[in-house]
Amino acid sequence: MKLGEWTGNIKVEDGLVFKNCLLFPLRVEKETDLNLRTIDELVNEKRIKIEELKNPTISSVRIRNLSGEPVFLLDGEILAEALQTRVTNTSLIIDGMQDVVVPVSCVEEGRWSGKSEFTASGMCSTISLRKELMRSLIKGKSKKFESNQSRIWSAVNATLLSTGITSPTSSLYDVYKTYESRGFLPEEEEIAPILDASGVICAVNGKIAVMDVFPPRKLFRKVAKKLIAGYVVEALSSKKGNMYVKMSEIEAFVEYIMNASVEKVESPTKNSFELRFSNEKAFGRAVVYKNSAVHISSFPN
Repeated sequence: MKLGEWTGNIKVEDGLVFKNCLLFPLRVEKETDLNLRTIDELVNEKRIKIEELKNPTISSVRIRNLSGEPVFLLDGEILAEALQTRVTNTSLIIDGMQDVVVPVSCVEEGRWSGKSEFTASGMCSTISLRKELMRSLIKGKSKKFESNQSRIWSAVNATLLSTGITSPTSSLYDVYKTYESRGFLPEEEEIAPILDASGVICAVNGKIAVMDVFPPRKLFRKVAKKLIAGYVVEALSSKKGNMYVKMSEIEAFVEYIMNASVEKVESPTKNSFELRFSNEKAFGRAVVYKNSAVHISSFPN
């Protein structure tokens, strides 16, 4: 089985510069009409509960979807407050009225205090942290969806160091709050040219950094702002270099990913599965729900 069987052809459109990122909008031939809510929507409607376990642990949180609709969470979604800030280890879908334990990683090493309930931050992790999360799962062949926590803390500390932002508790979320206060993170009108796409490839310093594809195109519109916020934080924490990437290089990367052979792994929520691949050039995975690909993300090696 190849990833491309779930998307059909993917068309790459001309790149556009946003902050220090070069973004290439993608259009998928096999779009789907899945209607998925986001965690931000349900938090605003008070129809989801995100909590520490009864006996709290760093690597797991409990999520109760109190609505009758499925909700989508991005890999690297930042869950704020509670005892410490966490991020989701993979993209997943929680069905309406489903109560699940979700695998997470800590991105706030210096705190273990506070209340039991989380809130949605409206932010997604940096490219490098999402890449480390996926590397832990795929290259470590973790069917329990466990990350390498020490490497996650190292990635957070590297971001804090490179941005020069001080966080008393070594929190990744403090970087986002600081950049947001400075007006560095995207507003929807600023990224309007890509919101009608099915996904994007982001290049930083003249190199492909990540590909995110959403065959349910309406879902990409919902998550694009926080996804690109993660791209921007990554780019601003990197040394500025050449931004140019050839279109032929982008198209070759897409073709390579779509022709990758995959391994099937059941999702933590038991209602979907992942199609994972890893080879010498790249690694990634697709989340499949109700026989439709929902989110395909890939990183170069």
